Amino acid sequence: MNCASTIQGFRFGLPLLHKYGPKIHITKQKINFTKKLFTKIGPALLLIGYFIPGVRHLTAYVAAINNYPYRKFAIFAYAGAFIWTFTFITLGKVLGEKWRYVGFYLSHYSIYLIVVFIILMLVIYYFFKKRNK
Repeated sequence: MNCASTIQGFRFGLPLLHKYGPKIHITKQKINFTKKLFTKIGPALLLIGYFIPGVRHLTAYVAAINNYPYRKFAIFAYAGAFIWTFTFITLGKVLGEKWRYVGFYLSHYSIYLIVVFIILMLVIYYFFKKRNK
């Protein structure tokens, strides 16, 4: 996140969310909830966000919309980028020629991973839903 995205996220993002958000079911309560959540788990989201496609692109804007301090953002986001890069370079080095086996196993067993992931997300969703009631 550079100064331009900070300005874009804070000056344009939040006012646009307030103006057009209700049309796409983004209420002020949801914006305030997101602010509280980002204050609580923002550092973890910045660190882990690089491993989740799509999330890594949104974290900078969410941080800017929440007026997250740039220094804190830089520390956590760049540390996450370093960990992400180190992980995939290490995987490539360790697996090397065996990388084709990863593709083989993923193509055969990915449906099971997807089903387990969906079940896990549903369990977490219902757990938090019951906890909030």
